[in-house]
Amino acid sequence: MVSLYPNLELEVARVASLDSAMDAAAGEVLGKAKALAAGHVDSGRYVASLKTAKRVTRQGVTDRVVYSDDENAHIIEFGHVARNGKYIEGQHILGRASGGY
Repeated sequence: MVSLYPNLELEVARVASLDSAMDAAAGEVLGKAKALAAGHVDSGRYVASLKTAKRVTRQGVTDRVVYSDDENAHIIEFGHVARNGKYIEGQHILGRASGGY
């Protein structure tokens, strides 16, 4: 009978999360997001607010995050109801940019 280390999946994830390919993938998503956002520029503030960061989970896996620190990011991403009652569809910029991952 074959026996594997009980936390093998977590250990592999920890090692893989340190690979520079993860940084490259986050950079690719950021580039796609900025390109998509550039087509809907009002002030340029949202495009400038798009960033990447590393976050280490409680289990020690280093995740990459692509995010916006714009206070209206949720409205831009998911949409909203305008003052006249009309629904304005969200741009789904981050969702579309990360679609391949």
